[in-house]
Amino acid sequence: MTMNKVIVAAAAVLLSAGMTPVSAADIAPASTVLSPARAATWTGFYAGVNAGYAFGTADTILSVSSATLPFSSDYDGFVGGVQLGYNWQAGRAVFGFEVDLQYADASGSALLPTTTVTAKNALEWFGTARGRLGIAFDRVMPYVTGGFAFGKNKLEIHDVVSGTRVEDTATHRGWTFGGGVEIAVRENWSAKFEYLHVDLGEKNNYLADIIGGTGSALKPDLKFGLARAGLNYRF
Repeated sequence: MTMNKVIVAAAAVLLSAGMTPVSAADIAPASTVLSPARAATWTGFYAGVNAGYAFGTADTILSVSSATLPFSSDYDGFVGGVQLGYNWQAGRAVFGFEVDLQYADASGSALLPTTTVTAKNALEWFGTARGRLGIAFDRVMPYVTGGFAFGKNKLEIHDVVSGTRVEDTATHRGWTFGGGVEIAVRENWSAKFEYLHVDLGEKNNYLADIIGGTGSALKPDLKFGLARAGLNYRF
C-alpha cells in the first residue's frame, strides 16, 4: 500500500470517528454559577422614615414662694418622623452624620404636691443631630450614635377644684446617645433598628396665675428612652 493510500485511509477513520453521533447523556450539563451578593456600599447620602415609642419620666420642680417641691410623672407615647444623613466608609469603619425631625404624641401628668392642680407635660415634636460610628460586616452595620437633641414641650396645668386651665410651651435643648443596627435589604434600601436615650433638659414655665404665690414656676426635666425602626434609601 502506498503512502498516499495510508494517509487517505487514516483520514477516513478519523473523519468517521468525528462524525459519530453523541448522545445528550454524553454532554455534561453546564453548571450555573451564581455570583455572590454584592457587598453593601455604605458611603453616600441617604434619607428615610421611622416610627417608634418613647417612654420615660418628666421630673418637674414646682417653685411656689420660698418652697421647692419636686414630683415626677410617666412620660410616654408614639413618635414618628424623617431622617437624612451621610456615611463615609473606610475599610470596615463607617463614619456618618444624621439629623432627624420627629412628630411626638408622648405625655404624662401628675398632681402637684400640696395643691389641687394637675400638671401635664406633652411633647409635641423633637429632633436630633448626631454623629454615627459603625462597623460594616458586608450588609450588616452595628453602630453607636450621639449628639444634640431639642424639642417643644407643652405644659398644661389644671385646677381640678376651680376648673381653671392654662398652658405654656417651651423649647428644650439637651443631648442624646444610643446605638442600633442597619441592614442592607436591597440594592439601595436598608432597614434600621435603634435605641436612643434622650435628655431634653430643664426649662422654666411661669404660670403663677393658677398656682398662686410669689415667683411660682414649673421646671420640667424631660428624659425618655426611644425605641424605633426605620427605612432608608441610599443615593
